[in-house]
Amino acid sequence: CGFYAGLYNGYKALPREAATCLWGIGQCFFGGTYTAFFAAAEAFKTSGGDQVLLSLQDLQDDAIAVLEANSEQEKELGHSTTAGDKVKLVLRTVDPERISVAVRCIWAGCMGIVMALKYKFARTVAFAHSIGDNLRPIAAKVLAPSALAVTPPEYRQWIEPAINLSCKVVATALAWRLQQTISSVQSGIAGGMIVSRSACAYLLPILKRRNLMLDLAEDSVLDDLLGWGLAATGIYFQVFCGGTPPLVLLPVTLPMGIAESWLKWSVTWLGSE
Repeated sequence: CGFYAGLYNGYKALPREAATCLWGIGQCFFGGTYTAFFAAAEAFKTSGGDQVLLSLQDLQDDAIAVLEANSEQEKELGHSTTAGDKVKLVLRTVDPERISVAVRCIWAGCMGIVMALKYKFARTVAFAHSIGDNLRPIAAKVLAPSALAVTPPEYRQWIEPAINLSCKVVATALAWRLQQTISSVQSGIAGGMIVSRSACAYLLPILKRRNLMLDLAEDSVLDDLLGWGLAATGIYFQVFCGGTPPLVLLPVTLPMGIAESWLKWSVTWLGSE
C-alpha cells in the first residue's frame, strides 16, 4: 500500500500538464490492452469520482482510528486482545452513519461506472451475448456426453454450470478482443493528441523563456504533427506488436489487469441473467 500511495502522491505532485502527458502516453500505447480500465477512469472523473474518493478517505480514517485504539488498548493490557474485544473496540470507535454513507456512495459510484461502460460498449456486450447464446447449444451437444461419462453421478449437477461458464469466458474473450482492436486505434489517436498538446503547453513556454525556440504562430501545426506521429506509433505498437507493457511496469499494470478483467466480466454479464 505504501508503494502505491507513493506513486499516487508523486503523480499528484506533477504539474497538471505533465500529469496529463503521462496519462496520454499510457492511453496512446496501452489504451487497447486496458480498454475498460481507461474508459472506467474517464467515467469515474465525470460521474462523481471526487465523492467516491472522499468516502474512501473516510473509511481509511476510521480504519486508522481503530488500529491506533487497538494498539493503545493492547499496551495498557500488556497482551493481545481477543476477537470479541476487537469487535467491541470497532463498535466504540467508528461512526456507523459515516460508514453507511461512505459504503453507499462507493457502491453507487461503482455501479454508475459499470452502467456507463455498459452503454459505451453496448455493441460489444451484445456481441458477447450473441456468441454465448449460439455457442452454448453446440457445447452442450459436444461436451455434455463426454462429461457425463467421466463424471461421478454425485457431481453431475456441476456439468451444466461449468459448460455455461466456459461459453461465457470464450464469448467474453472473443468479443473484447475485437473491441481491443477498435479501441487501439481510438486510444492511439486520442492519447497521441493529449500528449502533444499537454507537452507543448508545458515545454514551449519554458523553451521560449530560455530563448531556445522562436514564437510560433497561433495556427501552428506542431502539436498536430507530434500528435499524429505519436498516434501512428501507438496504433502500430498496439495492433502489430501486441501492446504488452514492459515487465518494469508490472507493479502498475498488474492491478490494472485485475481491474480490467473484473470490469469486462461485470459489464458483459452483470445483471444479464
